[in-house]
Amino acid sequence: MGLPKCDQCRTTFSWSQVSKSLSLFYRPIICPTSGTENRITFSSRLIGSMIVMLIPIAGFISTISSFSLLVSITLIIVPGLTAMLIQPYFMTYSSDE
Repeated sequence: MGLPKCDQCRTTFSWSQVSKSLSLFYRPIICPTSGTENRITFSSRLIGSMIVMLIPIAGFISTISSFSLLVSITLIIVPGLTAMLIQPYFMTYSSDE
């Protein structure tokens, strides 16, 4: 687990590059060193979708439980922020897809 690397030159992409790629509907990352276009792999798309699903699941749990409003909001915000922060570390990119 770590930030993804370029297939050609093994340059590690920054967290912000990967986050931007994810937030722009899986836009490819162009390596600043080699100029290679790296696309997110299908398996990473599945993993990313599962990570993002934490938010609705937490919201559902908080609505069916008798938690206070503060606890319910916390159960939605904390998993959402956590998912957003860790998702780039689980992604893999490839230049041949």
